[in-house]
Amino acid sequence: MAAITAVEKNALLQELSERFEIVRAETGCKASFDDLDRVFYLRDFVLQAGYVSPDLSRAVCSRVRDTIFSWTGQLHNWVMPNPSSMVAMSEGGIWSELMRVQRPAVIEYARRTQEYWERESSAPQKQKR
Repeated sequence: MAAITAVEKNALLQELSERFEIVRAETGCKASFDDLDRVFYLRDFVLQAGYVSPDLSRAVCSRVRDTIFSWTGQLHNWVMPNPSSMVAMSEGGIWSELMRVQRPAVIEYARRTQEYWERESSAPQKQKR
């Protein structure tokens, strides 16, 4: 894909912002675009694709899912490193030491994260028309 111009980039980002606000109103999403972009890099996702998906809510869900799966995979590699990978074993050792020292803080963070997602997933959703 050819590089996009600054004008095309600005037009894509403007379309993304406008369409996100429409989807946000339709779905009752509480998070702002900037909040989601800070974690899931939505602007980068659209600029890489070169277009704003016709079904933006599905594209955002896909991006969130992919990011969470990536984090889950990384955490799994730290907890259960591949024994044939020296890098993974080193990272696993660092993780083990971190868990020994910081275990209460990590558990509290995981508990608060779970509560947040449970609260968000049980919030009433506005129906699409």
